[in-house]
Amino acid sequence: MTAEPGYNFIRKHDQFLMGSEIVLGYDFSTGVMRLDLPEYYEEILVTEPEGELEEKVQGLEQTTADIIEVLNEKGLL
Repeated sequence: MTAEPGYNFIRKHDQFLMGSEIVLGYDFSTGVMRLDLPEYYEEILVTEPEGELEEKVQGLEQTTADIIEVLNEKGLL
């Protein structure tokens, strides 16, 4: 199963985050073997905690600036 873009799956009975793709088969998370079924999972919207995305972008921008500076110093740009 593949989640819609921007969504991940969680397993309903224990809220375990499964990611954006699940290959159904046998599940042992309840302590016994059971056949995995799509209704055991729920899609949830993936969100970044407030402010974290901006911090990541700033970090990437600084890293890019640092790389450009080093390349310029070495005469490679």
